[in-house]
Amino acid sequence: MAPVEATEDYYAILEVEKTATVEVIIKSYRRLAKTLHPDKNPTKPDATACFQCLGLAYETVLDPLRRKVYDELWDRIKSAQRAREEAAKRQAEAAVRERKRAADEKASKQKEETRRREEETRREQKLQGLKMRRSEYERDMFEMNRVIRRLAADLKRLQDLDEEEARKEREKNSWWAFFSSPIYGKAEEPEGQKQKREDDRLQRLYSKKIKGMELKQKEAELKIKKDAWLEVHEEVEGEREREEAAARLREAQRQEQLGKEEAARKRVEEEQLRERLAKQAQMRREQEVRAAKAAREAEEARERMRRAAAEERRKADIEERARAARRAEKARKAEEAREAEEARKAQEAWERWLKPSVTSKSSSHTSTSNCRHAGWWTKLEGSHTCGNCHSVQRRFAFKCPGCSMIACASCRQTLKGGRRGNSYRPRGRFDYDRSTAPDNDYRSYEYDYD
Repeated sequence: MAPVEATEDYYAILEVEKTATVEVIIKSYRRLAKTLHPDKNPTKPDATACFQCLGLAYETVLDPLRRKVYDELWDRIKSAQRAREEAAKRQAEAAVRERKRAADEKASKQKEETRRREEETRREQKLQGLKMRRSEYERDMFEMNRVIRRLAADLKRLQDLDEEEARKEREKNSWWAFFSSPIYGKAEEPEGQKQKREDDRLQRLYSKKIKGMELKQKEAELKIKKDAWLEVHEEVEGEREREEAAARLREAQRQEQLGKEEAARKRVEEEQLRERLAKQAQMRREQEVRAAKAAREAEEARERMRRAAAEERRKADIEERARAARRAEKARKAEEAREAEEARKAQEAWERWLKPSVTSKSSSHTSTSNCRHAGWWTKLEGSHTCGNCHSVQRRFAFKCPGCSMIACASCRQTLKGGRRGNSYRPRGRFDYDRSTAPDNDYRSYEYDYD
């Protein structure tokens, strides 16, 4: 039979048509065997497997019975091969699409990463420029604040001097000075000192005016710097917030990508698990089919063995019954022969007993035999026929030492000279009743040991 598990197209392996003759198959096999022999292909790792497959195909197709069974499976094998080829083609196309998608996705990721890095670089450069501008504004503001504080201190000092001069002038023109002048005298200020004091006052006045204008200018500049600093600071904070938002967005995208990758990995694992479970289920079904087939074949083998054993027992019983029948027939014939022999011996004994009995009866009836039957009678175990009464003794009998006559216990006593009268008549084997004999118990006899 062809191997049911064949899954290859043997005709394609042999490079012949399905309807090829045996001569064509042999010719093609010999040609391919010379080409595919492992000795001719030492560098091919699968040369031995190919050659073995070629040999299996040749053996299967060359045998008519195996080829007939294989031809029945050929359509299924071709369908399975086409299905495998289509599955392999679909798998290759899916692999190409997957590689292309992976390459496109990788290029898109690289492009997005490049754009993101460029954006981050521009943002960093902008933020760095804003920070530098803010630092410059802060330095300028610090210098302006220092100048403003210095101008404010100068103005306060000049104001204090003016106030001191005004206080002295008020003291000089006060009532105390008016009333105390007659006593102490009125103090006269020299003209040069007065002129000098007036010049100092005017100089302070001009200095105050100039410093006040300078202070206002510095304060205006400081306000402008502060506004500019606030604007730059707001831009910096905005850039920082945008960067933080972009970082949060990138983190969210990364987490989302990780989630997608995890989901994809789980889907792949689930698909692999389903495929593995499907393969295991298929293997279990195949194992169950094989086990059921093996069990069925085993049951059929056991049934054949039971039938063979029953047939052998029947034949043995027939032979045993035949042997038993033959043994029974042989035993029956032997029994009949033995009974005939016993009957013959009994008849001869009866005739021997009658002859001397007739002779003695004609004279005086004093003697029944020429032998006196005296002496010790030998006890014989087993089945015997009494020579006097012709009864069959199943257990034992006695043998006369003089004439070798076999008799039962009762007849032995009678023959030795016991209670035998004129009315005694020997009985035949069929009319003798041992239960009615008065002396049938040999245990009550008194033996003569003379």
